[in-house]
Amino acid sequence: MKKPTLKDIAESVGVSVTTASLVLSNKGRISDSVRKAVLDAAASLGYDRKPIALTTGIRPSIGILLSIDPQWAFVWRFVRPIVAEIERMLDDRGYDVHLIPMHDTEPDPGLEERVLRGSYKGIFSIHYVDEEMFDALERKGIEIVVIMNGRFQDRFHSILVDDFQSSYEGTRHLLELGHRDILYAGTDRVNLPKLTTDRYYGFCKALEEFDLPVTPAGYLNCEASDTQHLEASLRDVFARPVKPSAVFAIDDDMALRIIALLGHSGLQVPRDVSIIAPGDLLSYDDPFVTPVSTLRTDTTLMGRLAGDMMLRLLSGGQDGAHAIKIKQQLVQRGSTKPVPSGRIVRAEKAGAEARQRFLLSFSHENGSPPGRWLGASREFITKACIELNMDEEQFRLRIRDDLRWVSSDPIGQGGRTVDAFGIERRGVGYGQPTGHPLSDAPTIERLRDYPWPDPSREGTEGIRDRIAPLAERFAIAGGNWSPFWHDATDLVSMETLAFLMYDDPVVVETMLHRIVDYYVAINTRVFEEAGDLIDLVFVRNDFGTQTGPLLSVEHFNRFIAPCIRRIVTAAHRYDIKVLFHSSGGIRPLLPSLLATGIDALHALQPDCAGMHPAAIKEEFGHRVVLSGGIDARGALLHGSAVEVHRTVLETLDTLADGGGYLAAPSVDAITADVPVANVLAMYDAIDEWRAPQ
Repeated sequence: MKKPTLKDIAESVGVSVTTASLVLSNKGRISDSVRKAVLDAAASLGYDRKPIALTTGIRPSIGILLSIDPQWAFVWRFVRPIVAEIERMLDDRGYDVHLIPMHDTEPDPGLEERVLRGSYKGIFSIHYVDEEMFDALERKGIEIVVIMNGRFQDRFHSILVDDFQSSYEGTRHLLELGHRDILYAGTDRVNLPKLTTDRYYGFCKALEEFDLPVTPAGYLNCEASDTQHLEASLRDVFARPVKPSAVFAIDDDMALRIIALLGHSGLQVPRDVSIIAPGDLLSYDDPFVTPVSTLRTDTTLMGRLAGDMMLRLLSGGQDGAHAIKIKQQLVQRGSTKPVPSGRIVRAEKAGAEARQRFLLSFSHENGSPPGRWLGASREFITKACIELNMDEEQFRLRIRDDLRWVSSDPIGQGGRTVDAFGIERRGVGYGQPTGHPLSDAPTIERLRDYPWPDPSREGTEGIRDRIAPLAERFAIAGGNWSPFWHDATDLVSMETLAFLMYDDPVVVETMLHRIVDYYVAINTRVFEEAGDLIDLVFVRNDFGTQTGPLLSVEHFNRFIAPCIRRIVTAAHRYDIKVLFHSSGGIRPLLPSLLATGIDALHALQPDCAGMHPAAIKEEFGHRVVLSGGIDARGALLHGSAVEVHRTVLETLDTLADGGGYLAAPSVDAITADVPVANVLAMYDAIDEWRAPQ
């Protein structure tokens, strides 16, 4: 019988010979559907690609057994970096690497013969183990390394994930957030029974350390693809008098299904239920994939260790580890939150008037005194403390500031001269850039290769301990202020960015997306640790000048609004409000800005075009809380204390009547040239104001 050729495979699938060759060599950018069709055809025709003869002779070959059964399709994203790293390492050492497509749902009597025909020096097998066949191959001198199958770690050289550790640490994360009623959602992995048991045992171990019982009521086992059974089981669980506040899912594929099914019952993650899972199988870079907090495996490291193990075996080395387990690391994406601490009801307690007053502003309650806060530069605070012989907290108590800011060390501050995006800065506060790292070649390729910051390296440790003592009395602003627009202009320069919006809008969208990825990830980590203690996140990006916006409504809707919406969505998942700051005359942008879901708008500069307080209040005051409006560059800077007092009362008559107003200056930070006496007069006037009868 004639042996099948590449042409036979290509014709049976309806693709070119080149495409078929790229698939079988695991190269090229080929769609998953075409790749699967080619591999299926190769397997059904019994095709086996031979080692390529090079000018220097025939290179020895290494094979990778990989199941092409549909049930394994969802793990391809997890497996791909392993395969790529193995190919890179072995290619550098003079080996050709070939994927050997196979089915593991039914016996394949010809598989061993296919391996032997390929003259492979070694075989990597991902998930799959046929103990008898692997024994036979080893007796014939073919080295075996098993990846991701702990059941046979004592028999074959193995690289695998420490599933016990990942489950234990993921469960502890939920427990440390205060959850005590946690549901374990598992499913059978027939070919990976060790994974199933290790993850459940790790879950149980964490519960035991918190003196919590392991009961049948806390365990759900269901085939993930059986949607009806899974939904019915979840409905039964959440109909109990004592409902789970959190779910530990066996992997993030199961977690994503549970999130969707809970939504049918009106339950939202993490508002009503927290969820976490090991695995990191899904492509979280895709905007349509729901974010799930996971325990992530460094699969590139797995591939590197597997390649190193194989090379050691091929060289005759017998020392070293027989099985290596990889630890997983927590990645917080916003699907867990602390158990509510009862801060909502404690606003009625003695000493909590400041927070109560601040939050009442968001209720648009007529006649209620406006909440108040002060954004001020470090230089002004220092000057005020010296003049008044007070420390900062005493000064804020003197002006009755309702808000306390507690955040992780934001980029550009904390003594850094080069921020996380590689921009060198000079000057106070955020500073001004001394250069623009991407101005010379702002292309998609350059963006792809740019060293974007890793949010996991930003310190958020201890944030809850810093917030807790203040949260009993004041409203809390937490998270990062997310200046994504300023970072974009500083990366490429304002002039270049303006041209790119017309000439290469995809570059602008991609750059902004990468920047916002960073801020959403940092805020999510903070909110997961202390979201129940945080009332507000302050987001600052300036889109206006004295005479109007910096960009058109069309460009705002295309480039800016999606970024703001992502930041708002991340905060709202934790019931945290968003106060958005933009200086300047941004009146044309306001409908689009408010449509992103922000809760409050600052700074309402009355001296800018289109920003007259009365007009803004009339048109938008019913849709959003307004803040600012007390002219920081007018009476507050140049007037007397008496003039400040009169101006403030007039502003409050306009903006605070009917509620929905937070009293603040018309800038995000009072500067050192503003007289301290005028700031005191401003807050004394706010104290005196009463709503018109």
